[in-house]
Amino acid sequence: MTQTGCLVTLVPKAGPVGIVVDSTSVYMMEDGLYKIPKAGGPGVVLDGQQPGYEITLIGAELFWTSWAGQVVTCATDGSSQSVLARSQSSPFAITGDADNLYWTNEGTSDAGYEDGAIMKLSRQGGTPIALARNQSTPFAIAIDSTWVYWTNQGTIENGFEDGSVMRAPLAGGPPQLLAGNQLYVSSIQVDQDWVYWARSGPNGAILKMPKDGGAPVSLATGQSSPAPGLALDGDRVYWTNNGRGAANWADGAVLSVPKVGGAVKTLASSQHAANGLAIDRTSVYWGDFLDAGLFKLTPK
Repeated sequence: MTQTGCLVTLVPKAGPVGIVVDSTSVYMMEDGLYKIPKAGGPGVVLDGQQPGYEITLIGAELFWTSWAGQVVTCATDGSSQSVLARSQSSPFAITGDADNLYWTNEGTSDAGYEDGAIMKLSRQGGTPIALARNQSTPFAIAIDSTWVYWTNQGTIENGFEDGSVMRAPLAGGPPQLLAGNQLYVSSIQVDQDWVYWARSGPNGAILKMPKDGGAPVSLATGQSSPAPGLALDGDRVYWTNNGRGAANWADGAVLSVPKVGGAVKTLASSQHAANGLAIDRTSVYWGDFLDAGLFKLTPK
């Protein structure tokens, strides 16, 4: 393994899916929800009853999608846990703002995962509403002040080559196609002017396009299966590569590239199925499934 800075193993023998950070702690979802000090040291289990997938952090509240088809919340100290939504169809990615939560329902196997939906719910609870229906395996999600953006992984019969990048008004309205014919779109983020996404598969890429539409721009090509987890700071885009099955997933990596384009920087190489990503002002955090750990690299 090679890296560009100081690499710290925060948790050995862990395979996190979702990762978020605040000023002092890292929160990871594996077989439960865990809180680990950024400075290192013993972690605590915040919840072991509702294991799940992705996490979002809003203020001092954590929200996540569970294996049981629920949307769950608790405070960052583990208190005030409650289930906000039940009976969701394979919920996965989740995000939110001061008032509402938004998540992807991937759909049902009976419908070939072509009955996915983009959901919205008040943070105080209530009845979820669908902002978009009949989506083909909606996966990653992001929002700005006006729109919700998501990726569709596409249909099984087309080999997932008909994936797409979409958006719809937060207040409700017709979905809009931003980019089509995308293979295995695994992640999405937005800033003031651009949408960024990761196209997975053996010839993966990191792309961007203007939020109001236009031609996609490739920031990085030839990537080995970019994984869920894409992060932005003021200047750069960060992501993880799972690596190649032919290499036993031993050639995964953590990388970044300038938002305006330029040379790709490898932050850590020889990662085994690197997955999940979060950043703060100084560091990058990720999970490594086969080496089984949660890692922190400073500087990023």
